Amino acid sequence: MIQNYIFVAISIILFLIIPLAYLLPDLKFLFNPIFERTTYYGFISGGFIFIEFLVWRTFQIRNLIVKSKRKGIRRLLEGYWKLFKDISIFIGLRKVSCFEIFVGILIGLLCGMTTVLSMSYFENLSIEVITFGTFLKMLVSMPIEMAGIYLIPIFEELVFRGFFLSRFLHIFKNKRIVVIGLIISSFIFGYSHLEYPIYKVFVGFVLGIIYLWRWKKNISISTVTHITGNAFLVFVHAA
Repeated sequence: MIQNYIFVAISIILFLIIPLAYLLPDLKFLFNPIFERTTYYGFISGGFIFIEFLVWRTFQIRNLIVKSKRKGIRRLLEGYWKLFKDISIFIGLRKVSCFEIFVGILIGLLCGMTTVLSMSYFENLSIEVITFGTFLKMLVSMPIEMAGIYLIPIFEELVFRGFFLSRFLHIFKNKRIVVIGLIISSFIFGYSHLEYPIYKVFVGFVLGIIYLWRWKKNISISTVTHITGNAFLVFVHAA
């Protein structure tokens, strides 16, 4: 029970830190850009959520190992395997149909398109489209940065939807309170991005809805949507 209170406290603290970006802009140790797009806040919030979840679930492995009938290293491996399966179910890692993948890709493209058009309209930015040849040159010249565009969404979905939002759903059975968790996770996700965070809040909210659709957690679809949106923003972006 006390671990649930700790999680709620961390959630509130991370949420309340957001206004500091505007009230105390000189706190460079919190808000300096990293990799030109994320902030220290993103790493701090993601780190807190990940560590809290890891500690919470790791305590359960003792019971799993104790209940195992095997001995020695096989007993330990069986405990970790059961823990892995338990975490997989908890975060919503399950098989998806071709139709669900198609829907995820479609929503990802719509999110990317909405973001670009909104930034172009409200920020008076021009829309730029790169060719496939330019994309290949970017892969060669910036392999780490380009890989991050497609790999970081996996980590972000695990942290903000799989760990954070699932904990809200696990602790609070009331759907109205879970919606509050959806809003909080969307804001933390959005303000983990330095450039135009308000648009990322919208994207985070959409990803959260996809993850919780019909109250069936599915991190696979939200990850497909997230990666598709990022891929779209590589080819079409506002600058």
